[in-house]
Amino acid sequence: MRNTVRLIALLLIFGFRIYANDTAGDMVSLSFKKAPLENVLKEIRRQTGYLYALQDQWKEKAKPIDISVSDVPLDEALTIVFQEQPFTYAIIGKTIVIKEREAIPTHASRDGKPAF
Repeated sequence: MRNTVRLIALLLIFGFRIYANDTAGDMVSLSFKKAPLENVLKEIRRQTGYLYALQDQWKEKAKPIDISVSDVPLDEALTIVFQEQPFTYAIIGKTIVIKEREAIPTHASRDGKPAF
């Protein structure tokens, strides 16, 4: 019985270490002022190993980024990075795919005012 308890405790500790190591790679620390989007993405790639897909013509449309975060989940950091951008992102596997934000269609009434 005593050996069984020790074995279970050992397996739990080992399991938590595997889980912690698996999620630790998705944490980032970023500190940028008026940085180009691509510079921020390169730093994320350096810290996490995630690749990114960004079309060249979008680099000129991207707004400078101000961000200062420490040990936050990758998704949280990306939400901050893209909040003022004309782009959005999706994480597919180990790749951050950047895409243009879709325009929100507006419906106008006959007098040209938005219809609600």
